[in-house]
Amino acid sequence: MTTEYRNFFHYSSRLNMAGVLGDVHVELLKLKKADSWFMFTRDLLLKHEILTSTLDVNDEYDDPNKSKSLRKNGNVFFKARLYWKAVDMYNRCLKACKPNTECHALAQANRSAAYFHMGQYEHCLKDALCVVESDNYPSNLVYKLHERIGHVEHILGYTERAKKSYALCLKRLDEADMSAVKKRKFRMAISIAVSNCEEVEEEPTKSTTTMETLCVEQLVGGKNENIPALSAFVELKLSENMGRGVYATCDINPGDVVAIDEPYICGPLSEFREVCHYNGCMKIHSSLIHCPKCLLVFYCNKDCMNKDYKDGHNLLCPIMYHIKSRPGITKINELAIKWFLRAYSKMGLKKYCAIVDNFSESKIDPIKRGFDEIGQYKSDDFLTAYSLDIIVNEMSIDVLFFFNCIAVDMLHYLMLSGFKIPECYIAS
Repeated sequence: MTTEYRNFFHYSSRLNMAGVLGDVHVELLKLKKADSWFMFTRDLLLKHEILTSTLDVNDEYDDPNKSKSLRKNGNVFFKARLYWKAVDMYNRCLKACKPNTECHALAQANRSAAYFHMGQYEHCLKDALCVVESDNYPSNLVYKLHERIGHVEHILGYTERAKKSYALCLKRLDEADMSAVKKRKFRMAISIAVSNCEEVEEEPTKSTTTMETLCVEQLVGGKNENIPALSAFVELKLSENMGRGVYATCDINPGDVVAIDEPYICGPLSEFREVCHYNGCMKIHSSLIHCPKCLLVFYCNKDCMNKDYKDGHNLLCPIMYHIKSRPGITKINELAIKWFLRAYSKMGLKKYCAIVDNFSESKIDPIKRGFDEIGQYKSDDFLTAYSLDIIVNEMSIDVLFFFNCIAVDMLHYLMLSGFKIPECYIAS
């Protein structure tokens, strides 16, 4: 089971070197409640200095000379055709310089070029379009961006869009610092590229595909009386070995829809990069814009970005890089902290902790945990996550400790970023 998690021994190996890991497991087994496990783990990691003492802010909006140096280093790697190393340097430069500056635009344009040579055309296109829209790129170089955009659109099959980009390229060529002879040769090359586009019939674009265009599904047998997201042909039962689960009450045919739900939080899998990260959107789009601060999440427009900021990304943004680098399953870690921050943004810390504490202390029949006062279970309520059936007794002590370490670690990063949590609320 440990092989499922990245860097599973990240925390335990250091405690093992200190000769205390065995005692840790013994003490953890004595504790019976989740808040006790969490506080024990937090005290332990602080005592052995396993938690970092500060956020790495060396690259955060640093001086212009450092940003320029990082970009130059990227250019050296680019010329040596070490494109992955170049991208790393450009990423560091983008994190170090302020958004909406020429430095930022130059680094993003350079990264776009590196992505092009790596064959990562979607990333290349995304960066190039962002730079063009920013209006911070030197006007005498803009023609290069439109040329690259045209090349990528042609490769991806968007031939009509490619021809428009080539036309913009030629229009901006007049601003280029280039001799008349070179301009003439360049125009000839673009004319050939346009001719190549005309020879290819444009394929239907997927850039506007959204969740809204999918078929409207219907639950077989209608809605379940107690769980509206489920079919009436299934019911909730307790199993001695598996805990609480959903069971069919009659035969269900292949293709029948037994569940339709709207997630409380969501996020694209790593292989689906062309998806807006805002919970209320999740549209597929080929030209997303990234968060100008963390550069790690993408949106289809500024409206979605602003809404996601209000949902908690304003708090997650400063530590997004660190959350992504934590051990375990990266996407689960991201969703966990996103889930907490969304609820916090809506109700504040005091109310959040009060609701969680009351729920944790309540003596509710396990089969009914998570249901509201009128007997309905709705997963668009953050509290339902606490009602998921987890058989802790069947979890190995090293896995239990690992999960608690991750939770402590992520909360620690949040507090390092300036998030204030009174000591009395930390265990919640």
